[in-house]
Amino acid sequence: MTIETQQAADQVKEVLSEVEGTTVAPVYTDVRYPAWGSSTQDSILCEVKFAQFLDFVPFHAMRSDAHDHGRQIFDECLSGKHGAIKAYVGPTESPMLPSADPIEKLRAFLKENPDVAALL
Repeated sequence: MTIETQQAADQVKEVLSEVEGTTVAPVYTDVRYPAWGSSTQDSILCEVKFAQFLDFVPFHAMRSDAHDHGRQIFDECLSGKHGAIKAYVGPTESPMLPSADPIEKLRAFLKENPDVAALL
């Protein structure tokens, strides 16, 4: 998650926590880009346009969400109201994290870059 995405998510949580404490439910006007958030298909990642914000914000809707609007967004996505739900894409390897097998990565790199291998 990028810093901007995390900041937006934190801002959404702050506003929604203020609204949840009242009798007014959060108002959303649109949902886009639904994608499964897990291989078990019990959560959906999407972007939601809340009335409290100028633009869409990242949202993680869950079947067992503690808030009504989260369960409602999940059900709407499941019904196809906001388009087809894209397949789950698991975490990808980060260049900042060590590889599971660095020697194999080096071998593959040298095979793809014979000019570099010739220098060794």
